[in-house]
Amino acid sequence: GARTGDPETPGPIARQLIRPFIPALIFLLAACSGPERKAPAAGLTKEALPAPLFTSKKIRIFSDPATRDTFQLTVTGNDYLHAQVAFRILSAAGKVIYHDQFTSDYLIGYGILDKAAPNGSLNDSTRVEYIRERLKHFFDDENFRTPAIGADADFEPQHTSRELFDELRADPRATSFHYLLGKEDGRYLAWSDRFGKVMMFYNCC
Repeated sequence: GARTGDPETPGPIARQLIRPFIPALIFLLAACSGPERKAPAAGLTKEALPAPLFTSKKIRIFSDPATRDTFQLTVTGNDYLHAQVAFRILSAAGKVIYHDQFTSDYLIGYGILDKAAPNGSLNDSTRVEYIRERLKHFFDDENFRTPAIGADADFEPQHTSRELFDELRADPRATSFHYLLGKEDGRYLAWSDRFGKVMMFYNCC
């Protein structure tokens, strides 16, 4: 005869077959409806940076006679001959007031000729030794000077500006720092109240 009732309602036998699978079905539905898990964005994985080849720090009065600044030197790279050198000066408040970056070969100057072989040749080990010595003595006391410019110093327009020269010469508390890059790029730094920053007031051999 004709079937009666809801054609979509399963019969007793069908219900017995379906019942064991209901818990697993509920679990699957819950898993599918849960929050979407996003894969980590590419490029966000942080890799440990290699340790620097060399670091140095010096605490000195420089930009303000009442406080002390921090002079920092950090050398990074695979070897001393092909390294990057970062030189920073930080104020007592931790603000970077001067930054310079250069390759390690800029630390090789005329002084290396004293270490050359009798025939004038230089090998890599000699160059590395010279660079490491320059780094070791980068912040020696002899590279700092107070006053920055002596009262009897002569103005040299080819190496400095008149305005900055007069400001520093008039301040006996001004302190300078000097470092040499290459063979003749001597850099003399001092804080200028007039300009509100570290200035290179003399650049010469």
